[in-house]
Amino acid sequence: MHVIYLFTGLHPLFESLITDPPEGFRVISNVSASNFKINKEYSRVNSLIKNILTRIYNILNIPRLVYIPKKCDLIHTCGGIIPLNNVPWVVSIETSSSFVSYQEEKMFNINMRSKIARYLLDKNCKKILPLSMACETAFFNIFKEIRDKIKDKVEVLYPAIKPYKVRQKKENDRIRLLFIGNQFFDKGGRELIKALEALSKRYDVELFMITGVPKHHQAYFRQFIMKYSGYDNLHIITRNVDRETLFSRYYSTSDIFVLPSYIDTFGYVFLEAMSVGLPLIGTDVFAIPEIIENGVNGFLIHSPLSPFDKNFLRTPESLKTYRQRIIAGDVPEVTTQLIEKISILIEDDNLRKKMGRESYKMVESGKFSIKERNKKLKRIYEEALRW
Repeated sequence: MHVIYLFTGLHPLFESLITDPPEGFRVISNVSASNFKINKEYSRVNSLIKNILTRIYNILNIPRLVYIPKKCDLIHTCGGIIPLNNVPWVVSIETSSSFVSYQEEKMFNINMRSKIARYLLDKNCKKILPLSMACETAFFNIFKEIRDKIKDKVEVLYPAIKPYKVRQKKENDRIRLLFIGNQFFDKGGRELIKALEALSKRYDVELFMITGVPKHHQAYFRQFIMKYSGYDNLHIITRNVDRETLFSRYYSTSDIFVLPSYIDTFGYVFLEAMSVGLPLIGTDVFAIPEIIENGVNGFLIHSPLSPFDKNFLRTPESLKTYRQRIIAGDVPEVTTQLIEKISILIEDDNLRKKMGRESYKMVESGKFSIKERNKKLKRIYEEALRW
């Protein structure tokens, strides 16, 4: 049995690579499966460690590099981390800037791209695994200089998740909307609350939001939320919630999952919502249309606001425009579409349940299932070890 060393962070996006590897492979890792039970990815300690490492990489002017002091047959790193070991390796990336700690401006520096390219062209680099077709497009658009030399190494590998079969009964008959996003304004939280304000006049509906904001948004967040303090159907949770509670108390008691995000490069929370059979509402940003099949397992709404340009890249210009716009005011076009799509699912119980079943099917046996992921990953690992 071949030994794979998986080097990853604490985001549950990669949990099943540890818990459910392809047949014939044993995985050892720098993290254990138990680390994913608590959302340590967003803890202060983990954020501090990541900031320190990013500063070190910046001082040295290098991409994210690591040496694995463990014996293994193959290394699989996540988040664009490049191993320095003299063994075959594959790397998963969420976006083109994964290699530089998501610092977009660094990817437009030809010297930095050349450094990264040297590692990606090395014989030990067997596969580059974008999490989505959008990410693959962004990768090729930023690495145009080596596209022809590297194209055979690049292959999309979607994340996977186990189905979560237990559904809990709600304490009331209200239609329950669920929003989970740690950057309230960037994930469309403001527009969703404004939609709730309108929907509450017509329907018995409630919204649970598990959210937070970066420091530079906190004052505006408090000011905005204060306006809705009298709403008994709006529940905002800003504390860290462990994953078991997320599923048992929130995902599994909700009716519709809504995340009108402007910035997500994937949005693993969509898969979590699908694993309990929820219909989805999201934006047409980056990889989200690869998760939500419009009219099948949910609805896509058009977002006029995004930091990505037409090439799926976050350029210095597109980021500057986006950052100026996100706090300037709400996005009424998104609010209007949210009201329309949520209303359809509130009024049509059969459609809501049908879309929920389609969501569940995608993680049970479809493209986000562990079975489908492992079928592809087994081949990737075997090919990497043969070359």
